[in-house]
Amino acid sequence: MKATNWKAYVEKIKVPGNARVWALAGVCLVLLALAVVVVRASGSGTGAQKGQLPAAGTMRLVSVEKVEDRARAEARQNLLPGGDFRTWWAGAPAPQGVLPPDPGASKLERANGLCQIWQRPEAPGSINPRMRLEAGKLPAGTYELEALASGVTGGTVALGLWSQFGAGPFLAIDDDFITILPGAGQAKRYTRRFRLEEAGTVMVSPHAIFGMLPDSKVVWHAMRLTRVGGTG
Repeated sequence: MKATNWKAYVEKIKVPGNARVWALAGVCLVLLALAVVVVRASGSGTGAQKGQLPAAGTMRLVSVEKVEDRARAEARQNLLPGGDFRTWWAGAPAPQGVLPPDPGASKLERANGLCQIWQRPEAPGSINPRMRLEAGKLPAGTYELEALASGVTGGTVALGLWSQFGAGPFLAIDDDFITILPGAGQAKRYTRRFRLEEAGTVMVSPHAIFGMLPDSKVVWHAMRLTRVGGTG
């Protein structure tokens, strides 16, 4: 059988130049469309199905957070509601979270924080006439009390630390737990740690030391109670 002369056969076909260009362009478009379909089909197979993890190689790392760092941040949360003295509703006798004092002993005013002005020192042995911040019931452990105060005038102020276990009365852990001496207007930070041997309710209460002059004052910028250790 005689072999077909394909070269001669093709040369007999007369195809205009423009038609060849359009044919080539059509072939390219078809190939491009096929490539898009293949890419889409392969991509859909790697997407995450509902309730399933994505296929290997398709996950991205968004952020990394150490578990111990998060635990430390949570442990450093203020356990005294209202300890920043920022929320003070119109007509309220004290900022939210603060139990107001007996106005015959001291009064509270708005300031860059909370200004407490004493008319006389409070009687010892009871915190009911005093300004108070309650932390609620806390588990046993080690805690840190921090106070940021300024503008102490006319005498010495102390932060008392009280606790209540079960249905018993509030008793002083240390009524002069942090002592704040008179000084200039700059704010100072005071901190001290204590241990709570069993679960109980903790209350922080400032009071004037005897000998304080009338109209003596202090500006509380913040009070903070945080847990810094467990029972061990």
